[in-house]
Amino acid sequence: MKNELQTTLESKLKSTPKRTQEERRSEAECALLDAAEALIAKQGIVQTSLSQIGELAGYSRGLVNHHFGTKDALVDRLVRRSRMKFMKELRLDTSDSGLNNLLRAADTYLQIYVAKQKMGSARMVLWGAAFASGATHTDAVSEGDEEARKIICAGVQLGQDDGSVSNTVDGLVFAVMLLGMLRGIAGQILVGPSSLKKCELRSQVKIFIAASIGA
Repeated sequence: MKNELQTTLESKLKSTPKRTQEERRSEAECALLDAAEALIAKQGIVQTSLSQIGELAGYSRGLVNHHFGTKDALVDRLVRRSRMKFMKELRLDTSDSGLNNLLRAADTYLQIYVAKQKMGSARMVLWGAAFASGATHTDAVSEGDEEARKIICAGVQLGQDDGSVSNTVDGLVFAVMLLGMLRGIAGQILVGPSSLKKCELRSQVKIFIAASIGA
């Protein structure tokens, strides 16, 4: 006779819908990208191999090749996935003022690096490696920077329209400066000592932005 545990397990299996091939593929790709992100954050791109990625994700190197073909293709995909996550966090809320949007975006950017060390470290490694001659993911990194600048420019324009941002501010120039400042601070957060006053840094950044561009 079946015991109660067996009956419960069989009931769950019957009630759980079977995953489609596309769902299984998506799950595998996500696991492989997560593994690549963790390894690249820890040891860089060059030292990370497809076999290491497959092993950490619980798959074979053959499956990594099947899904991505080459490490270059995997790195490019990882950059684009990371960019999508960041842009989702930084999107503007048009029901709020432009200045508040910019303050919130800057704080969110730094908070991601403070709270999500693995993803932040991998992003920084990938960004830095894009400067190397022959890097194949440079376009993906460049597109991410361009998208971030567009969001900042849109925030400046929104603020100038609602009166919260000075009309003397050049949106693109400010976007380049803000992105550079945030990335520099984020890098110091990632490699700096634990004594860095991260919460105070975030507060000071918002004060600096408001004082620099506020109407």
